This record gives sequence, structure tokens and C-alpha cells, in this order.
Amino acid sequence: MSNFSVPSPPPGVRAFDSVLVEYRTVHRQPRVVFDDLAREAFEAAAQMTNVLLVVGAGEDAPSDEPSPVVCTLNPTVPGSYVLRYEIRETPEPEAPGRTRSFLRPQPRAARDTTPEVDAVLQEALISGNRETVELLLCIGVLTGIDDGRLSVTAGTSDDDPFVELVDGIRVLQRVHRSAWVLLQREDIQDCLRGLLAPFKDDQLYTMTLVENPHFNNLQAAYVITASQKLRDFVEGAALYLPSL
Repeated sequence: MSNFSVPSPPPGVRAFDSVLVEYRTVHRQPRVVFDDLAREAFEAAAQMTNVLLVVGAGEDAPSDEPSPVVCTLNPTVPGSYVLRYEIRETPEPEAPGRTRSFLRPQPRAARDTTPEVDAVLQEALISGNRETVELLLCIGVLTGIDDGRLSVTAGTSDDDPFVELVDGIRVLQRVHRSAWVLLQREDIQDCLRGLLAPFKDDQLYTMTLVENPHFNNLQAAYVITASQKLRDFVEGAALYLPSL
């Protein structure tokens, strides 16, 4: 895994985040080509983050809604990219009745913010991006096991509702309930297909996501592994979702 060192945001940035993305082939070598598939994934990442920041979990994003998050993609070493997110201006006040589902308090973000950073926007941006990681990991689990074997159960921990994906008695993954709700939405699934577009290349084996170490004591990394069901989903196949 590449070293992930992210500089502090430039003056005027109200919120920022980043993730390191690495692609490796079936030969365990970096996928060095930057093509339309990688570009589609980058554009879908930008779209997903803006959707999660601008709208609530029960709403569709209006087509004329401005995109507050600016995304840039910076190559590091072959097959590895740093995807940066920045909010340079405070979004306009929300319309009456609209809620922000991702403005959950995150002590680690507030602890690391600088005087130039808007703490509320910072927490919202990080929450949305971590929700995206959860959604991608859900897709990895759902497409990595035969239909019918997986079940889901709901629970609450410290007043935080969650959903567990279970194979028999083995818990494969626990996600926030909000992520499970989002996963039911067709527009979110379409964004996830875009994020996973490089798996249309049958030589791609793994996609690794590494969280910004600025917001973690440990450098958390998550791996999504290719499977035929995953490739089918990316190509448009329906996603099997067990009943909760």
C-alpha cells in the first residue's frame, strides 16, 4: 500500500477530505492505465459526495442543485490516486423541510479542524464519505456470496441504529442503518456502479480505499475484491437485497 500523506488545506477552504484509491490486477500488479473506466469512477465519487451532502436519505437530488464539493484526482504512484474533496464556500441555506442526514457529530473531525474550517461542513463531508465507503463494502459483501445465504438483522448500539449482514451465524459486516436505507435507492446504486466501473476490466482484482490519516489515529484501509456477481452488478444487473 502506498504512503498516504495529505497536506493541510489551503486558506479559504471551508471543509476538506481525501481518500487514497489503489487498483491492482489479477497479477497483483498496479493497474497503471488511466482510462474512461477510471474517469467514470472519479466522476461518480464526486457525484455521490455531492448527493450525500446536499440531500437527505429520503430525497432525490434536484437536477439544478449546485454542487458544493469540488473534487480533484491526483496520481501518486502507478495504479494509485488521491481523491481530494474541498468545499470553498458555505452552501446557501437549505429549503424549508429539507434535512441533512449526514450532519452527525464526529468528535475526531471537530478535534482536527483548523480555524479556517467550518466544523459543521467538515463533519458532514467526512460523514458522507465514510457512508460511501460503507456502501461500497456492502456491495462487496452482497456480491461476494450466493443469493439466499445472506440475511440481515437490525440493532442499536449507543443509540446508533445498525444493520448486520449475516452468513449463517457469522456476521460479515455491520453498517449504519442510514447506509442500508440508502442502498435501496436506484440513484445511489447507479452511483455505486460508477464508483466500481474499473471492475468492468476483467483484469482488475482489487480496489483498496484508504481513509485520510489526518482524521484517524490509524490508517484504515478497506479492500473490495472482484467477483463475477460484482462485475454483473457494475454492468447493470439487479442487486439482491435480503429483507430486513
